[in-house]
Amino acid sequence: MKYIFIFYIFISTLSFGQITYKPNDTTSYFALHYQYPTPDSVKSIISHAVYDISRAIYSKEKISINVLWVSQDSNIEASCVPTSFVQNFKNCPKTNILYPIALAEKIAELDINNPSDPDILMTINKNMTWYLGLDSKPTNQQVDLYTILLHELCHGLGLVTNFNVLNSLGYINGIGLPFIFDTFLVDSKGRHLLDSTIYQNNS
Repeated sequence: MKYIFIFYIFISTLSFGQITYKPNDTTSYFALHYQYPTPDSVKSIISHAVYDISRAIYSKEKISINVLWVSQDSNIEASCVPTSFVQNFKNCPKTNILYPIALAEKIAELDINNPSDPDILMTINKNMTWYLGLDSKPTNQQVDLYTILLHELCHGLGLVTNFNVLNSLGYINGIGLPFIFDTFLVDSKGRHLLDSTIYQNNS
């Protein structure tokens, strides 16, 4: 999982020109808001996960997370998604590129969405047999909530693509603008997937 953190920091460095990394920082950059009653044991794991992510990032803006502890299908464990994507904001390094809201506010150093709105939506399936320890030693019948959340929080912060494939044709979702993460995606020959001279949309 630490490689995901390092990769995210690497992306941040390229995108913003510099990054402040304080591995021993005790600051939590997240504000958690629980939408439904959630067991204290689960809240403890969530708090540990966001604290450890905080040690690998830096932001002057608080990152607000709405947490949903809800029943879902058995094939769904948990998810974290940005609540919105924005472009061409203050201090934006690349124009016409969509940035997840938490990342955009970190760059702009101000609230872009309504301060009462969340930046990330975290959903956890309450029907899973969760392992609620921190030592990564679940049984074969359990799912390790802590490591799942570390992974999902990276998606909520922006490790997510706007590319999709339908009938073997690749395309960019929505209005056709890539996410900032997409600007770093390359093929096996090191060619950028956004290079329209090689990869046209719907190709």
